[in-house]
Amino acid sequence: MALPTLRQLRCALAAFETGSLSATSRRLRRAPATLSVQISTLESVLGAKLFGRYVGGLVPTAAGRQFEPIARQILSELGVALRRIRDPVAAPLEVVAVGLRLAGPGSSARDAVTEAAAKLALSRPWLQLRAFSPGQGAWAAQSGFMLEASEAPEDLIEQWVLAGPANGADGVGIPELPPSFVQGALAQAQVCGLAPVPLGVTPDRLDDLPRPWRRPVLLPSLLLPGWLRESKAELTLLPPLAGGPGWRLLTSAQDDILMAALTEAFRGNIGAAALRPRAPEPAYMAVEREHLDTFEAAWRHASLTRAARELGVAQPAATLRLRHLETELGQRLFHRHPHGLTPTAMGQSLAPAATALLHDLARLGPSLTRPREQVRAGCVPALDEMSLLADVVARSAADWNQRFPHRQLHLVEGLSQELRRMVLNSSIECAFVDNDAVQPGLVVRPITREKLVVVTAAGAGLLPPGPVTLRTAASLRLALPGRHHGLRWILDRGAAQAGLDIVPAAEIDSLATTIRLVKSGGWATLLPIGAVRGALAQLQVNTVIEPALERQICLVRRHGEGLRAETLALVDLFAAHMAAALAEVAD
Repeated sequence: MALPTLRQLRCALAAFETGSLSATSRRLRRAPATLSVQISTLESVLGAKLFGRYVGGLVPTAAGRQFEPIARQILSELGVALRRIRDPVAAPLEVVAVGLRLAGPGSSARDAVTEAAAKLALSRPWLQLRAFSPGQGAWAAQSGFMLEASEAPEDLIEQWVLAGPANGADGVGIPELPPSFVQGALAQAQVCGLAPVPLGVTPDRLDDLPRPWRRPVLLPSLLLPGWLRESKAELTLLPPLAGGPGWRLLTSAQDDILMAALTEAFRGNIGAAALRPRAPEPAYMAVEREHLDTFEAAWRHASLTRAARELGVAQPAATLRLRHLETELGQRLFHRHPHGLTPTAMGQSLAPAATALLHDLARLGPSLTRPREQVRAGCVPALDEMSLLADVVARSAADWNQRFPHRQLHLVEGLSQELRRMVLNSSIECAFVDNDAVQPGLVVRPITREKLVVVTAAGAGLLPPGPVTLRTAASLRLALPGRHHGLRWILDRGAAQAGLDIVPAAEIDSLATTIRLVKSGGWATLLPIGAVRGALAQLQVNTVIEPALERQICLVRRHGEGLRAETLALVDLFAAHMAAALAEVAD
């Protein structure tokens, strides 16, 4: 299956920001014809039209507006992963969300977040600022920041921009703005001596209006869209109104340095800065999809010969790709020996990011072309058909189908970390995951709790009957999932509370394989009680105490975006069946 290239994604994102091929050409320093071919090829690979081509420029389609934030996040996550390998950082990655309502691609508000991130990169290389567009119902970013309109701002007083010539105009267009800005817009129109005319679209959707415009448009400078900044339209900066309106930066984080950096960046991008030409596109590492394709296949097969055979390229070409990637990162990714390849520590660190990128690229096209009547959700994997989770999901799907016989349900199975990324990327609407970790851009809603137990073979005599402490369980020969697994996150958190460092004898993500290993004798694992209810005759189960461990089944969805009625019905059915099943297990 053909996958988009990173070069195609960057071309399309630049076109979203500039609104025309000529402006994109100047920004990326490539010929317009080359960019046109790149975007057309990308649309062909995705099976969806991203832009409408008009005399006035490029206008995103519905699929294009869906594509833009997904592609931007894919490239952002990959860029962070590559930089952390090129410039090794010991501290774990910290992602901070910055909510920018109505600020479209290329707007001055988004430039401010980029500038703040660049300034903080020297002192906090582990920090990543990620701008996102919350829905109309969201008011603050979870574990992050939100730029909110205010009638009485403290220091972020906005200035208005008149886009288009005012001479001879019969009025001025006013887009849909936050309530705090409406009176300011009307007052500014009165100062200009122009009658206000509602446009019926928000600032980030002005490109939906036919061009050229019949009258000028009045906009707050921070919300001036990128394509308008790059165009040849006449932009006039108006004097600020006394007493506002403006902006407030809201946060749930206690970080004065980060707050000061963001405030300074937003202040510096209000007014005249919004009218200046945007900075050239930053230089990217010369890493393309084929380099990561080759690395991922070589990592998976532990052999460059088998990787080249799978990709359908000659081995010398695969070797050149791998060497190019190592040169760009300045790190050795594999140890070469006569029997194949062994990943270095840096290669092992890159593998999850490369795998995630390829999976995201493969899902990008289907996520744009899925039918509207389809509901897409995700769930962590069940152990087998007898487990509690499998029973709950099956009952929920059957009841949902009876309620919505003309709708299609698509349930995706994956680990919690992968499902969360799919929700953020809009590949699925929501997911049922097995940890309650807070993550920027997501709303996490607890559904129910399920006890974790120590599981050993019946008759093995590894543990006496009754509850056992986590310290006792840690002394056994354990088979546990890897650290990226949601269950392992719960175990590590409980171990930290007890002052323990659990080191398993084997890390196995497959729960079915782990249970088979435990049944052979001499091994133990920790699992939710419902996961082993179908095999209790062959297993011994001990409750964990000091501390008690629980798996919290949670719903995750994108922050500020409400779920459709059909999706909410699925969530309600899942919660009801889960509660009933857990009550049966308790009895």
